[in-house]
Amino acid sequence: MKIKSILKLTAIAFVGGTILTSCNSPAEKVENAEVALSDAEVKLEEANAAYEADLENHRAQTSISIEENKLMIAEFKASIVNEKKEIKDANQAKIDELEMQNALLEAKMEAYNADEQSNWENFKTEFNREMNELGTKIKELTQKDPKFRTLQIPYPTKTTMNKSLLTLCVILALATSSVNAQTNNTSTTTRYGNTLNLGVGIGGYGGYYSYYGSPIPVLYADYEFDVARNFTLAPFISFHTHSRRNYWKDRNYYYRQTVVPIGVKGTYYFDDLVRASSKWDFYVAGSLGFAIVSSRWDDGYDGDRNYYRNPNPFFFNAHLGVEYHINNKVGAFLDFSSGVSTIGIAIH
Repeated sequence: MKIKSILKLTAIAFVGGTILTSCNSPAEKVENAEVALSDAEVKLEEANAAYEADLENHRAQTSISIEENKLMIAEFKASIVNEKKEIKDANQAKIDELEMQNALLEAKMEAYNADEQSNWENFKTEFNREMNELGTKIKELTQKDPKFRTLQIPYPTKTTMNKSLLTLCVILALATSSVNAQTNNTSTTTRYGNTLNLGVGIGGYGGYYSYYGSPIPVLYADYEFDVARNFTLAPFISFHTHSRRNYWKDRNYYYRQTVVPIGVKGTYYFDDLVRASSKWDFYVAGSLGFAIVSSRWDDGYDGDRNYYRNPNPFFFNAHLGVEYHINNKVGAFLDFSSGVSTIGIAIH
């Protein structure tokens, strides 16, 4: 009997507890559901914001890469303008194909529906693969085609740089000897020499910087010595730095380059020929130099580090210029060059 009584009491207590719990659960369930819904809405908003930011960032990076592809193709087309007809015809089909693929990828990204969030990761993976394949094809055409070896001048080795620096040292030594001989053995006027020239210019289309293919600012300085009547030699140095991008594995990596050309400029003043007044100097010149180049990629880039190739470090430029003497100590000059044309001041 006692056992049956205990079982009855236990059953009654269980049923009663269940009934009490059931009476309170609707309100608790509503509250719990509201909390869960609020958390879900917050997470959904965060996910949507992250998706939209990723989409916009990818569109921006794609736009940059598309424009760089257009630039590289345009540079290649310009480089073969003076080639034989059969060479241009042989590459025109490749150029047309690359331009078409570039345009299709540009349209594909622009047409992507932002509402298709669930398909974004698959779309992005496939799109990146196509962009990388296109970049490889453009690189192969513009830098590895044996018909265009002029586009593939190798980066200077240590041996080449040492020989080049030695040559420049010899030139500078000869220039110094000439200056000393001129000072000791002649009474030639120093009207043109003992002059510091400081200038700024725009490169990118001629001389050493022609490989870049777009305007780049360049700083320039030289110091002139008289070596003969109406003729000077001037050791010079210039400076430029720039950066480019390469789309690789779902992002853009920056390639940064600093270029410091050094050399000697020989200048002949023909004021006597044109009977110029004392306020004006007119000259023709030639400059021989060597470019010291420092390059680096962003950390984490494991692609082709020779994607951007440098031209031959040696260069020769022709010049035609004029200087106006503001007073006996300062003048303003304009130097037209096959390399970098400059404008600046001359300090006598």
